[in-house]
Amino acid sequence: MTESARGVARNRALVRSAIAAIATRGGTTLGTLLLTPVLVHFLGVDGYGVLMTLTLTTTLLLLGDFGIANGLVSKLSLNKDGPDRARAILSSSYAIVASASVVGLLVAGLLAFALPWNSWTGADGVPAIDIHVAAFIALAGAALQLTTNLGQKIELAHQRAHAASFWLGVANVGAPAVATVAAALTHDIRWSVAGMALTPPVVFWIQSRRVIRALPEDIRPRRAYVSRALVKELLSSGAQFTGIALLAAVAFQLDTLIVSSVLGSEAAATYSVTIRVFGLVSTTINVAAIQLWSAFADATKHGDVLWARRALVRTTAACAGGAALLSAILFLLGKPVVRLWLGDDLVPSTALLAAAALWTVVVSTSAPLVFFLNGNEKFRQQLIFGVPMAICNIGGSLWLVHSIGVSGVLWASSFASIVFVWFPLGPIAYRLLWRQSHAPQVVERDVDPDPAT
Repeated sequence: MTESARGVARNRALVRSAIAAIATRGGTTLGTLLLTPVLVHFLGVDGYGVLMTLTLTTTLLLLGDFGIANGLVSKLSLNKDGPDRARAILSSSYAIVASASVVGLLVAGLLAFALPWNSWTGADGVPAIDIHVAAFIALAGAALQLTTNLGQKIELAHQRAHAASFWLGVANVGAPAVATVAAALTHDIRWSVAGMALTPPVVFWIQSRRVIRALPEDIRPRRAYVSRALVKELLSSGAQFTGIALLAAVAFQLDTLIVSSVLGSEAAATYSVTIRVFGLVSTTINVAAIQLWSAFADATKHGDVLWARRALVRTTAACAGGAALLSAILFLLGKPVVRLWLGDDLVPSTALLAAAALWTVVVSTSAPLVFFLNGNEKFRQQLIFGVPMAICNIGGSLWLVHSIGVSGVLWASSFASIVFVWFPLGPIAYRLLWRQSHAPQVVERDVDPDPAT
């Protein structure tokens, strides 16, 4: 396959990914609009705040896969050694994450009852024992998802992000749907959390089985092909990715917990609703652009530097422009939309809407740059700058929440990302492209990027 043909194939995959992401997000948005008011009605504002705090905070446990799931995308996309290497990568990855899921379940039991979840969630009207049980369920769901997530990453590595988007949409709609049914039938936070936390791993388990069965027989994972040497290699590279993900999660995913612990569960519920509304933009852009990860890796493998440079510039501009336009619309319509949707209790302030709009633009603009670095396995550089970013964000969030209220966490997040992501990592990507363009070109054996077809 020529460089031009490979570029056309990547562009088509990107278009399919974008279309699927928009369609998936449309379904998720409709589900959120219909189901969130029902959840708030049956659980109350306090109960809904607990549900959001637990399910968002416990996603930190997903980092317990040691970066294997996300690192798998680059490993498979950059693989030049044929099906034997691919089979060893898949087999060793599954061995690691399966072990991590078992350990994660044990950790879930320890953390659920050892940590003060009742005070962290700030919900005085919910029995403490119910919150602890709900915390265990949420943590257990995250532990189970460590293994089932691999199907998503295999699809992405094979440049089938559109298929991954479909199953992600099923999980995103299914989780609140099951939680709503549980809330309507039981009015119990524990069952609602179970619906929200356990539906995604079930959906992704079904997807993973379908993905594995569609793979050629010579690359399907088998226990006999687990390699100790490759396990060490995967853990070594995955450790850097885990560090990046952990720093990002600590910096950004703890925002809800910071708000609830300082201002209470009602403020956390308002914050969660606002993030959900603006998240329609950022998550859609992220899912639409995630195909860039494996596309950049494939371009690096074949030496298609010109395509990579053009794709990075164009997708960054597109993500920034799209996020700015949609965020401006949400800023103007946010209050009446939330008031019509959920009533007056959860209407965000103007300051919170403005902070959420800026944060959405910042995180959306960063996506292509991060995917480019991930596709080239440049994790160490991101890790280096992730440390001051996390420190800056957490410290700034705590200070600003006390000073100006709930919007403070998003102002702090935006500032930290601009200073420690845009400024240092942009020049790193530019220098990497320059070195690749001046490196000797080696002709590699073409491998079908989608062996399932």
